[in-house]
Amino acid sequence: MGANQIIHRGDYPYLTNAGVDVVMTRTSDTAVGINDRWQKGQNEKVDAVISIHWNGGSTTANGTETYYAQTRSGDKSFAQTLQTAVVAALGTKDRGVLDDTKAAVGSLGVLRYPSGTTYPRALIEVEYITNEAALANLDYPMYEASLDFAAGVLNGLKNYFGN
Repeated sequence: MGANQIIHRGDYPYLTNAGVDVVMTRTSDTAVGINDRWQKGQNEKVDAVISIHWNGGSTTANGTETYYAQTRSGDKSFAQTLQTAVVAALGTKDRGVLDDTKAAVGSLGVLRYPSGTTYPRALIEVEYITNEAALANLDYPMYEASLDFAAGVLNGLKNYFGN
């Protein structure tokens, strides 16, 4: 199964039907510069940023992990709230919450800038796309897993924002 079959679903009715206004930086496999992402967040006056990714690496590594910017107060609790809810919804291994210094320099800029904004941010690595067994455990068809993931994100947002 290729990455494009997994990560691009176009519409997000589960979240929007629950009252979440979803602002996508991209809906296809095209590059969007970090400055354009930051500007979109500022222009849209977002309440939070959640960057969603599939991890890569070892064919035996598995689990969900969430990153936050170490230099931004409050982001760790946001990341932890999302991590707890997403792991519960997906049933994946909890790899924990990690600060951005645990990743390659420059790879998590969406978490760090612009520094003057106050909305919380987190980057979720859903699962290891390089581990076919881990992907199979998510709950095929993959569309069902995407709904489970959306439910986890929604629960995390409700828990964090209190509604």
